Amino acid sequence: MPLWKRKKVGLIDLFETYMGHDYHWYLKTDLRTDLEKAYREPNSLAVREKLCKMLIIWALGASYSRYTQAYVPLVDSDHVSDSAPICAKCPGVEFFDQAMTFFKMPSEEPNIDHVEVLNLIAWYCFSMNRRKTAYMYAGLASRIARTLSLHTPTVESSRLRSEHKKRVLWTTYLIDWMTSLAIGQRPTLLLGEVEVETPCNDDLSEEEQLQFGNKEVLNMNIDLCRAQMQTATARLQPGNHAGLRNKIQPSIDFLQQWQAGVAQSCAFTSFDSGIPPDMLRKPEVRSISSIYLRYHQIFILLMRPVFLALLDHVFNGSISNDVIEDLIALARQCMSAARCNLRILESLNRVGKIARHGFWESLHLFSALKIFALGTLLSEIRPFETDSHADDDPTLALTSKALLQDMADSGNFAAKGHVKMLSDVEQVLQNATHGPDFSIGDYLHFDSFEDEIMLGSS
Repeated sequence: MPLWKRKKVGLIDLFETYMGHDYHWYLKTDLRTDLEKAYREPNSLAVREKLCKMLIIWALGASYSRYTQAYVPLVDSDHVSDSAPICAKCPGVEFFDQAMTFFKMPSEEPNIDHVEVLNLIAWYCFSMNRRKTAYMYAGLASRIARTLSLHTPTVESSRLRSEHKKRVLWTTYLIDWMTSLAIGQRPTLLLGEVEVETPCNDDLSEEEQLQFGNKEVLNMNIDLCRAQMQTATARLQPGNHAGLRNKIQPSIDFLQQWQAGVAQSCAFTSFDSGIPPDMLRKPEVRSISSIYLRYHQIFILLMRPVFLALLDHVFNGSISNDVIEDLIALARQCMSAARCNLRILESLNRVGKIARHGFWESLHLFSALKIFALGTLLSEIRPFETDSHADDDPTLALTSKALLQDMADSGNFAAKGHVKMLSDVEQVLQNATHGPDFSIGDYLHFDSFEDEIMLGSS
């Protein structure tokens, strides 16, 4: 295989390793055929349109490489002009810039290729912390999908094309939902408008199935999105102590129902030692792990205010005794979710499948480490027995902090910010041990930052 082809196919393979199952981006076999055509017929108009898609995939593949030095300026994306270019030192940006020179905004004759390309552009922009830009591209993809009636059942000449359209629609929906909620906007495409069935391999030949990722993993993602919607209005606020179990129990039930409904081939049965060895050998392990990371993160966001309530009680005695037991039980669940996420990330790092420049890995590390810090503080100043700490908790915390620091040192923008925030959080919590001058309000602005950026996490 020529060197150029080996490198380009390697980037495609890397992208599909990380993102090839929890979403459906394109027909896999067809893409590799298009790669051959691109080098045989470089001046063809059809090839130029396909090349735009391939360049973005190469950009994404480069962003997941362990050997790429990434750098993104540490600035507030809310104050960056959407017209400003993505930093020239971002991983894969050379490919992305080339892709955008080939990209043409569809007008009166859009097709499904436009939807695929826009989904990829939106994902790359979001990965580079350009959330508003990602939202606009994802919204355009949703509008084209609606124009093409991808959200409604249609009779196709082949089962392959029908399944492809269906999976592209669901991917478009998931990305639109994520990017919209990340900036507090209403999604363009609502779940109630989607009339097509979820992904299915029925009637597909073995050769046709090679065009797609694992449909069970994509269905996991869709179902978790539905469960996450049910938790959106149930998040606790400081001071909301009485009856809180009744408030969040329906959300907990939705999440537990999701876990119980996961296909056996994709299910993690235990996180005591991280990702089970048999799961690590699966080609879908990265996609499955990403979904479980989000599952535990929903628990963390749902129940993290419990720790603030317990801290408030320690210093102000603000909670009645009959509520304390419920708070402690919820805190244990939250600690368990944080521990599971750190063990998943540790396992991925051990086998070289961590996205060193990834936004979500950094956020999951920060979020779980913050829970560990809160749990440790409560145990020190007033033992509530919020959790029977695992023997490896101190080592797990140190290893995870080292991983976060390593990601920051490699140029990960999000990790740099999260390292600074974790240091600030630990300082605030350390101050809490010095006496009654501590106010729970000192902690809240650290909590609200993470809540804001996690509204649409994926």
